[in-house]
Amino acid sequence: LKWIKTQILNCPPQVLISDGVELPLFGKNITVQRTSDCKTKYCLSDKRLTVPKTSSDFKNQIKMVLINLAKEFFSEQCYKYSKELGVTFSEISMRDPKSRWGSCSSEKKLMFSWRLIMAPKEVSCYVAAHEVAHLVHMNHSKNFWEVVSSIYPDQKSQRSWLRQNGKKLHKFIF
Repeated sequence: LKWIKTQILNCPPQVLISDGVELPLFGKNITVQRTSDCKTKYCLSDKRLTVPKTSSDFKNQIKMVLINLAKEFFSEQCYKYSKELGVTFSEISMRDPKSRWGSCSSEKKLMFSWRLIMAPKEVSCYVAAHEVAHLVHMNHSKNFWEVVSSIYPDQKSQRSWLRQNGKKLHKFIF
């Protein structure tokens, strides 16, 4: 009972995505807005992510932009790390799992939580390196961690960030 209360108290307050709300992108807070000035699917600057005024649901527009940004980012990172290791993957997909940040299947399919696009870039790079390393070792053996370290040496601090802050990425309600 005490553990349950502690877990509930440690849950960050939920944030409903709406026009003008702040959310992190690569770990830096930006404001999401809808504007008639944006003529493409989205407009991104250091402080703002805007989407055009359409009949689409605003929350869904923002979510789709984040998913697309995540897919682009993870494709680029996974290509880089797989080239470094001399391995290939068959597919990359974005999902919204509650308990995993990424996975690698025996069919060489890589899956990532699109919510990682909100984490600092280094954290997402680590997760990409971690999943690509599974293309070499489909386990968490000493050899696996050596492969991870060979392509992403600073993995311990990124793992620590995820353990301490990962739940906060799920507080945003789309």
